[in-house]
Amino acid sequence: MIQEKNMNFSIGMKVLSSDFGVGLVSAIEKLQDDGADFYVIEYGKNKSKNYFPVEGNKKIRLVLPKTEFEEALQTLSFNRCEMKFESKKERQMYFDREINQSTLKAIVNRFAELISIRDRTPREQKIIDRMIETLEIEASIIFKISKDKSKELISKFIT
Repeated sequence: MIQEKNMNFSIGMKVLSSDFGVGLVSAIEKLQDDGADFYVIEYGKNKSKNYFPVEGNKKIRLVLPKTEFEEALQTLSFNRCEMKFESKKERQMYFDREINQSTLKAIVNRFAELISIRDRTPREQKIIDRMIETLEIEASIIFKISKDKSKELISKFIT
């Protein structure tokens, strides 16, 4: 079973941001006078840095072990009934709500809800495309495979 929860990250942990990819927690620093702590995440060979608040963080999550990642992807293979909404506006408001990006389970569930919709708006399709890209990045890292192979792997679960 997937054991994800909002967690505190330790220095040296690999984390994933859908905006920046995979990085390494290099430090925890106070950046403001109010005492708020921030994770310092380094990305790439040039070690560019981004800062994420420790409290209420929903923008980064732990890179999962293979088995937990596969388990989450398996849930995409199940057929789901299309969600019903009073209007496209109500549906858009539902999908615009922020989801907890720190858990793969939340991302996969939202993804499954979106792909069940037949008359997607361009905005909804953009959300789907971004989620697929995030899953592909994570798969390439977890399984140590090329981007093309990770695309093949993810497409098996979503088609």
